[in-house]
Amino acid sequence: MVNKILNYFKSKDLPRWFKFLNLSILLPISIWPYIFFTTIFFFDHPTNLGTTLFYFFIVNIYPLYFIILIYLNTKLFKWNKILGSILPILFIISSLASILYIGLSIYQTQKKYSEEQTERNKLGIIGNGFIKRDNKIFLNDSIIIEANSNTFEIVNWEWSKDGKLYFYHGKPVQTIDYKTFKLLDYGYAKDKNNVYYDGEILLDAEPKTFVHIEGTNDGRDKKNCFRSGEKVDCSVLLSYE
Repeated sequence: MVNKILNYFKSKDLPRWFKFLNLSILLPISIWPYIFFTTIFFFDHPTNLGTTLFYFFIVNIYPLYFIILIYLNTKLFKWNKILGSILPILFIISSLASILYIGLSIYQTQKKYSEEQTERNKLGIIGNGFIKRDNKIFLNDSIIIEANSNTFEIVNWEWSKDGKLYFYHGKPVQTIDYKTFKLLDYGYAKDKNNVYYDGEILLDAEPKTFVHIEGTNDGRDKKNCFRSGEKVDCSVLLSYE
């Protein structure tokens, strides 16, 4: 089969225009890197490893299917030139139509997003319930007196900040050292002076050595261990090595 496919390119029985036209069938191969990357995530939680690997393999060798299709279409062309020419022409038309459709979809999505952002800006909507109105910051219609509207921004769904203060769900946390403050995860944060959990100082936690254990509600420093902001015996924690 491989030799037959290679001989296709050397064949003098086929007109040159058909060879190039027939190669258009290979156009879908150009998106193979995207397909491969997508299938990695699509099959990342297999219930049956053997079956998943089989489907992963079957999907990602699809370029081979098109190469075989070229060979078969060549045989068809030798039998009937009109039918043999139709398939690659359809591939070219469908590929151009797909490119046009994707381009228009991207353009329309960007246009819609831009229009929504313009409307949000007109209404003073910042996000997460925050609104800028009359040079003041509001959260669910309650004014945040301490917030500077010129520098206010959202950090994540819990935290926001302006040029001087950090806010937890709109409440200023005055004890935070602004320059050294660092968000961790699962409600934990710290600066050079304190460790915080859900915006409150975590007592008995040493900021210099405190670490959050990735993927858990746990944290620890060189002396103490914590779970969901509560001090616990270190024996109950998962290993963070």
